[in-house]
Amino acid sequence: MLAEARLALGDAAAARRHAQRAIDASEGVEFSLPLVTAFRVLSREAEMRGDAASALAHHRRWAAVDRAYIDDIKARELAYQLAQHDSLQKTHTIELLNQRNKLLELESEVNKQAANNNRLAIAMLVVLLASIALWAYLTKREQLRFRRLAQTDALTGISNRLYFSERAPQILEECAQRGRPAALVMFDLDAFKSINDRHGHACGDWVLAEVARRVSALCGEGDLFARLGGEEFAILRAGADVETALVLANRCREAISSIDTSLAGPRFSVSASFGVAMAAPSPGGSLDALLIHADIALYCAKSEGRNRVSVHGVAECPRSPDGTPANSPSPPAKA
Repeated sequence: MLAEARLALGDAAAARRHAQRAIDASEGVEFSLPLVTAFRVLSREAEMRGDAASALAHHRRWAAVDRAYIDDIKARELAYQLAQHDSLQKTHTIELLNQRNKLLELESEVNKQAANNNRLAIAMLVVLLASIALWAYLTKREQLRFRRLAQTDALTGISNRLYFSERAPQILEECAQRGRPAALVMFDLDAFKSINDRHGHACGDWVLAEVARRVSALCGEGDLFARLGGEEFAILRAGADVETALVLANRCREAISSIDTSLAGPRFSVSASFGVAMAAPSPGGSLDALLIHADIALYCAKSEGRNRVSVHGVAECPRSPDGTPANSPSPPAKA
């Protein structure tokens, strides 16, 4: 907290000192909220000093710790939900056992009053079967609900990082088997922290949800669109070449830039920087490598002024006004 406060006041040296003290105090801890904050402060302090190498190194540490911290929270939430489900299932089992005990009591009465109790036994069997069917239905519905919760980002309603990490390698493997390329478009909202600081987290949450809604409208049926964490998103499109990926990235960039924030209260501009990486149509492609390439391209777009698109492997960072890399193939013109 002191590091963030000093950085906000422009005291970069004090911010760096407090951030380093937080890191030193967290020795042996793989991830925590103080570590996330400390590396974020060091990354921004390095940017303020113009030290791009240190900024990138701290940014990567920040991203890794932040992702691990978010994954840990999601895992705990999922474990809690599974525990609730297990408790509910046990309760239903006890209820079924109680009903079966009652049925046995009724069967003992059948020996005394055969005619009447036979009809009663049939009626109880019908009730029991209905209860079992209802229990099975409720159990299945709860399982589906838990699965959706485990795969969906609660704020934006799109896929979360856990589901993206599971599904993306499958898509890449399918593309490799069919000899098709794949494109990863990763983007990060520009200066998002200032939105939260100036207008509040409720406004920031509205921006994230609106970005997800607008980008979802531009994604195809086979696209995998997910929130990786914080203000970072990714789109994996199978069968896309670099031109198609550039068209998608620029359309998303324009859609985000056109968001009317007055609907949430204050009026301010929203923009995002995009990094594009291509997966070759051959076996052995790694999702981690693809994410690293897209992240490098994203950093390039950030360092060259933000609100633009950069492609991994391009010699120069993007400089054209519409966000298209200067030395990359131009996207096809609109009809």
